[in-house]
Formats: sequence, structure tokens, C-alpha cells
Amino acid sequence: MSVNTSTFQIGNFILNYVGSRMQAATYKGLDLNNETDTLIHNAFTKGERLQFQTFSNEIFDTIADLDKNYSMYELSIALTNAFFERINDYFNQYFTNGKILDGQAILKIAIEAVQKWEDAHGYMIHKATAYTFLGNTYLVTGNLDLAFTMIHDSLIQDTYTYPRLGKDYKKEAPAYLFATLNINNPVSMLYKYVQEMKNKVESIINAHNFACESAISQFSYTTFHNKFLQRGSLEPIVFYFVYTIMTALNLENWDKKLLANNAFSRLRQVDLLFNLSLVVDKTLSDKYTSEFISEGVFSYLKQVEQITDANAGALNKCFNYSNGKPLKISEETIENLIPALLNNTITYRGQNTSYRMRAMLAVWNVRNFSAHNLTGIDKLLTTVSYENILNLLMSALFFAIEVLP
Repeated sequence: MSVNTSTFQIGNFILNYVGSRMQAATYKGLDLNNETDTLIHNAFTKGERLQFQTFSNEIFDTIADLDKNYSMYELSIALTNAFFERINDYFNQYFTNGKILDGQAILKIAIEAVQKWEDAHGYMIHKATAYTFLGNTYLVTGNLDLAFTMIHDSLIQDTYTYPRLGKDYKKEAPAYLFATLNINNPVSMLYKYVQEMKNKVESIINAHNFACESAISQFSYTTFHNKFLQRGSLEPIVFYFVYTIMTALNLENWDKKLLANNAFSRLRQVDLLFNLSLVVDKTLSDKYTSEFISEGVFSYLKQVEQITDANAGALNKCFNYSNGKPLKISEETIENLIPALLNNTITYRGQNTSYRMRAMLAVWNVRNFSAHNLTGIDKLLTTVSYENILNLLMSALFFAIEVLP
């Protein structure tokens, strides 16, 4: 099927395009791709930044002109993409050969050039492609804070650009698909990480279903995807969850023998457990409009376990250790309570607690205790498996997701 190509001449540019995709372009009669290659190469290898900035400024002037004065936004995006994709092609020569720092430096030259122009003109150039590529380099090197910052900067760009092109960024934009663990774009450079995170969640779901056995209905990744990852009201919490899971994977990629016996790595694990407890807290709040984790847990147990207590305060007085010693979930020392919950030696009104209740009590305690104290949970991780606690808190999240409409 043939595609009709349109041609438009503006200033020093002749642009051949289809929709928002450039087919070919010239600058002062020369191939635009070759000119971009030469100038970014000279800027990177010879320090000739002024020439690259001057060339870039003319491209950005033309991009803004096409949008503001010619009402040709698709063509302005086509030129934008042509420029940044060519930069990315040059960057890839270094990145694919393991020269990641060189690749980052090349992308930064381009991003700094466009930011300098934007500061002077007050017009936003679509930089999502460059941001996503730079974010990917940080993922490769394990710098998750910068990786997620760049990818979410890309997402902000997409929320503006895609609607103007008549497209849905939630279905197509690589940054959004990454931020919500959506596997519908296998050609994305970020897909590898999405698949890794999905596999991690699925392995935890399998552990959850094994712990539930036949007494509780089995949870599925489809439910997790449909009710949680795609839930608009929880979007910032989903982003936070994805960052937490990627951070957990990042720690797991290191030799556990190197990490097992130092306090800092345990504190990083504490941080992950606390982050997860926040995600459960906000998920319960989305269902029950609860202000505090205690209220969310109480509302959940009232609905699912059909407890008879009047409020969270009354519930908090109904638990005992197996030796009869009373406890308060919100105040109990975490290194005592979590092992007892994992070992199923906590009773509620003289009866053994269900797995649902134990998971919810764990997230309640971790959420409250970790917000005010690090030393107890640090001691806890010297005697109790971090993975077991993580799985118990994830079970609490799955249980919370199940009651979402």
C-alpha cells in the first residue's frame, strides 16, 4: 500500500513527511541527517558546542514557527522527532558498544541545547524521545533515581503532545507503559525492565496463592493489572509502586553475600518495606476513604472478615500472643510482632488469625512503626527473612486490590 508523502518548504528546510513522521529532509540543500550527525559529532568530540547550538536554534525556531504561525503541529513534531532520533542514532553508536557515559554525554548536549533555547523563547519543544533514551541509560547503570526522573519527565511531555496529535499516551507512550508496568509495547527500549518487574510481581503472586491455599480465592496478574495498575485514581501510587519494585530488583541484582551483613543494605530494605506499606495504605484509602492505615485495615477486616469491633481502637485491643500476652498492633515492637505474624502465633479474641488478617496487621504495624523508628526493623532483618516480610506486605496489597470495584 503506497503512502502519499507531502512536501513543505520553510526557511532553509525542505521537509518530506507523512503525518507526524519525517520521510526525508534537507537543510540548505544538504541532507538534514548528515548535518545533524556532523554537528553533534563535532560538539561531542571537538567541543564545538556553539556551532551545534546555532544549528539547533534554527531547527527549534522552525519547529515553533510550524506550530504557532502555520498551524502545522504534526509537521513540527515530525521535525522534532527527526532531529532527536538522529541524535539518538549517533548516541547508539557509543551506547551499544558499552560506552554508556559517552552516550549520556551526547544526549545531555542535545538536551542542554533545547533547554537553553526554551529558556529564551518560552515554547516547549517535545523532548520525550531524548528523555526516554537518557532514562534508559540510567536504568542500565542502576541509577534508578535519575532513570525514573528522566522517564517521568518524558511522560509529562507525552501528556501534552499526544492529545494534540489525537493519540492516547496511556496506550502508546513508552514512558507511561513503563510507569504502569504495561507490556503492550514489546519494541520499546524499556520493555526489558517492564518484563522483569512483571515477572517479579508474578512470582510474588505465586507465593501469595500458595500461602492462601484453598481457603482464599486465587489472585491473578490480570486482576492486579486491571484493578491496580490501570486505576486512574491511584496513578501516582502506581508510579510509586513501580519505582519500589524496580528498586527491589536493583538490590537483588547484587551478590547477596555482599549485602547480607551490612546495616546500610538492611536500611534500604526497611525503606522498601515502608514504601510498600504506604502503597497498601493508599490503596485501602481509595476504597474506604480512610485517613490512617488503622482505619483502612479496620474497614477491610469489617468487610471481609466480618469482625465485630466498633472501630479501629476497639480492634487494636483484641489481640494476644500465643502465651496470652496482650498486644497493640499500632504500638507493638516490630521485631516481636512480625515474626509472630509470620509464624501464625497471634490470636484475635482467642482464635487463630487468618492469613488475610495477618497480612493486614503486618502492613499496619510496618506503616506505623517505620514512620517513626528504624532501629527495630533493622534488628528484625538480622533474624527474619526480608523476602518473607515483603511477600506478606504484598499479600496485603493483593487483598486490598481485590476489594476495589
